[in-house]
Amino acid sequence: MKKETTLYNVVFPIWLMVLFPTAWIAVIPLNLIVDFLVMFITLKVLKSQNTKLCIKSSLLPVWLFGFLSDFIGVGILFSTYLIGLIPALSESDAYNDILGALAMNPFENIWALLWALAAIAVAGVMIYIFNRFVSFRKLPLENKQKHLLALSMAVFTAPYLFLLPTKLFY
Repeated sequence: MKKETTLYNVVFPIWLMVLFPTAWIAVIPLNLIVDFLVMFITLKVLKSQNTKLCIKSSLLPVWLFGFLSDFIGVGILFSTYLIGLIPALSESDAYNDILGALAMNPFENIWALLWALAAIAVAGVMIYIFNRFVSFRKLPLENKQKHLLALSMAVFTAPYLFLLPTKLFY
């Protein structure tokens, strides 16, 4: 008998936004505040003389590229579901265990956890690339400072919510 798989949730933030559209009201400004704080603190640690100018000229692109990077990570997680459209895989218990763990709690399956960590890492790398080579391109900072600022943004704003066990919400 074929095992039925219910896809409760592949990615917490996106599906939460679909199920609870008003959550966008909180997520959008909170994301902007986090981006601001990470930039501000990093620029202060780097002893930048142009903190205000750097934030003013790059906060909007940083914020938008952060969302784009998160959606790239979401695409990686969602691809797991799309791979299941291959008939041979959709009947595999191992595949269904991974998919179920990704949907409900990635910590229940090592492969689901590794896949979620890979999606977070890719999103983090994209945050770095977008910020280092686009958002911070014209900032009045040394290349090393731009690198450290982009690295800080990537590490502290990566989408760690991909690891959140969504079964807590059901």
